[in-house]
This record gives sequence, C-alpha cells and structure tokens, in this order.
Amino acid sequence: MPDVYSKFRDMVKDKGQIREPLPAPKKLPRTIDCESGRLPTLSDLGLGSEPPRKLKAERFTGGEIDAMGRLERYIAEAKRNSGTASSHLGADFSCKISPWLALGCVSPRRIHQELKKRNVVPEVRIARHFLPLEKDTKRSFFPEQISKSTTYFELVWRDFFRFITLKYGASRLRTGTTSAAGTRAQALTSSGIKEQMMSAAH
Repeated sequence: MPDVYSKFRDMVKDKGQIREPLPAPKKLPRTIDCESGRLPTLSDLGLGSEPPRKLKAERFTGGEIDAMGRLERYIAEAKRNSGTASSHLGADFSCKISPWLALGCVSPRRIHQELKKRNVVPEVRIARHFLPLEKDTKRSFFPEQISKSTTYFELVWRDFFRFITLKYGASRLRTGTTSAAGTRAQALTSSGIKEQMMSAAH
C-alpha cells in the first residue's frame, strides 16, 4: 500500500469494473428485545446548549432521502455546467456527498449507477497547471492539460485515506511507525487492494 495518492491511483485504475448496487432488503431483521431507555440530553452528558452555527455551504441532514436529494442536485448542476470550469464556490463546488457516504445513506455503487444512467460525467477542466522545472532551464514553468472526473477522483481519494488509515492506524500520529493492524495492509498487492475496494463499495 503506497503512502502517496498518485501511486495508489495508478495501482488501482482500470482494474475491475464497478458492480451494480445491491437490491434493497425486502424486510429488516428483528431488533434485539431490550429496553431502549431514555435518550440523554446534552446537559446529562455535561455539554452546553450552544446554538448551532452555520459553518458550511450546506447543512447536512442524514438519511437516504436527503442523500439522494443531494445527488440529484449535483447531477442537475453537472449537466448544466458540462464542459465548463467547476471553480464556483458553495455547496456545488464538489459533489459534497461524503457525510452520507460515511453514514451509509448512499453507496459509491449507487452514485456511479445514477451518473451512468443519466449519462453524466462531471468534470473539472483546468486550462494550465504550472509545475516548476529545474533552475538551470530557460523556462520557469510548463503547461499541463488536465481533465478529470471529479466524482471518480473524490471516491478514489476517499478509498486511499481508508486504506492508509488501515495501514498506519493511530500509531502514525504518535510514533510514525506502521501499526500492528496495518502490517497486513502494507503487504497488499494491487489485486488485493482492488478486491477490498470492490468489497467495500456496497
């Protein structure tokens, strides 16, 4: 498992195909028969009742309905701005669907399916990306044309951080050494990473 995203991306790109989403369950399993008890208040937990502050471009509300609503708005925005620079600020600067992915309200497979069904490929186009050259060259920079699917980038970027966390765990913050639980992840081959990525995309 490489420590650099670009190496990870090159390792897993074009390996395998994204599978279709799993069908919705016809019924949910029975809950455990136990007393749920009273939901504690903030004061019970020793917390204050400070009113929420609006710090984000969009207020996140959990659940599948809100997750699909966010995805619908993103698809509509992507279709309107197809082929244009995605440099505007606000909630639509990117797909902004990570909170719902983290909570399991929507899956990477579902996102891919919806984009494919609508024939949408959200892209960001940057005309020139300047990179420094060696000091003894006459040119200071050279232009590089960039055109990438931002949605694909964000999902692979998300997987990279999941695997790098598996590799290092909390020990990375303390000592900079590989965690015991991460030794297995460090030895993953490209096929092993692909297999785990496909299994995680449910």
